Amino acid sequence: MIELNSLDANTKIALMRSAILFGPVWIVYALVVLRPLKKAELTGILLAFMWCFFSLILVNVLMVNWGWWSFEVKGGTFWGTPVDLILGWALLWSVLPSLKFSQNNLLYWFFILFALDLATMPLLEPVLKLSDKWVWGELLCLVLVYLPSRILAEDTRKHTHLHRRCILQMLLYGMIFFGILPILVLGELGDYDRLLESAPTLFLFAQVYCVIALIGASALQELDIRGGGTPFPLDPTKRLVTTGPYAYVANPMQFCQGMLFVSLSIFFNTVFIVGMGVIFIFYLGFTRLNERGDHLKNFGEPWKVYREHVRDWLPHFFPWHENKAQLFVDLSGCGACAWTGTMLQKLKLRQLEIIDAKFYPGDEIMRMTYRDGDGYEETGISALGRAFEHVNIVWAMVGFALRLPVISHVLQWWVDFKVPPHSVPLEKNEGALPKPTI
Repeated sequence: MIELNSLDANTKIALMRSAILFGPVWIVYALVVLRPLKKAELTGILLAFMWCFFSLILVNVLMVNWGWWSFEVKGGTFWGTPVDLILGWALLWSVLPSLKFSQNNLLYWFFILFALDLATMPLLEPVLKLSDKWVWGELLCLVLVYLPSRILAEDTRKHTHLHRRCILQMLLYGMIFFGILPILVLGELGDYDRLLESAPTLFLFAQVYCVIALIGASALQELDIRGGGTPFPLDPTKRLVTTGPYAYVANPMQFCQGMLFVSLSIFFNTVFIVGMGVIFIFYLGFTRLNERGDHLKNFGEPWKVYREHVRDWLPHFFPWHENKAQLFVDLSGCGACAWTGTMLQKLKLRQLEIIDAKFYPGDEIMRMTYRDGDGYEETGISALGRAFEHVNIVWAMVGFALRLPVISHVLQWWVDFKVPPHSVPLEKNEGALPKPTI
């Protein structure tokens, strides 16, 4: 029998890394086989695993750079962090608290996992070397990694808190595309001097990155508020979404991801990004085949009509809207509102009528109100953003930005300060709405 102490350091590290990876793999496999998972549970676990994996990578990069712990390994690392250890760690943190025979209480598993790591992490030397501050790093990992992953898993399993699910998924995609990929690019650039030489390129790329991110964030917002679902294929929308970025391109999320890889390859000419781009092309092909069947089954003829007018990944310059929408503006009692209505009309709006607010069909109107053909409404700054989306893709980008959370709230506060909301006396019309006033 081979004694562990008799092994050389490299062999010992290799054995420990294998145990750290395959131990959790077999534990998780055995637990899942004991009780097959339902689709909602599996979806929640997959999202929790993705959150744990990518966030653990980023948090461990911080831990290594802050000196709270370090990894004495070579090969299979991401900025000094062994990927195999992260995989095993992510599997345990995402699967164990998700199984039904386990206790789902957040704090219960918080302390269980904390106790497990307190007991096992000191035993991982020489793979893992801890400093005197490592316990604080462990707590930070639990707060930033475990807690959000559990919330996301539970919300997905129960189909509750849609807005929160979408926000967490947006943060997950942000970790990948604004965390992992930029770190990979910076790693390819090498030393600090070369990084300074590339500063103009990085600045230009950051602007392109923001535009791509804006489209993606707006598309995710649209799936949330109009579709009642998320971009994750196993947690799809309940309604067909044809508005926002979807009025210009049928797959804005995939379009953004593809443009990201293309722009990275153009700006930095790195081999690994080209390889990732090739993998992504295959992913797009699989996604397209899978989504076509699902959408045809779920949405039927409306989806077929929509796809006859909107392309997969090449955006149109002008939007497609099947039905007309209305924008109700106080044209007679508010000078600033009337000026806004006149300026919008000069932009040659498509499938959008500007109507005096006094003909609003509801009970009360306090701000500019956008009303879509299906009855969906938005008010104030968000309504203005919707109106811009009826012009062309350039103005639509402004509209996407205006409707994003935080931006829309801050701008709405400023507008309300300058032009306070006011009730418009209504003139109720029986039957159809009047013709556009402007």
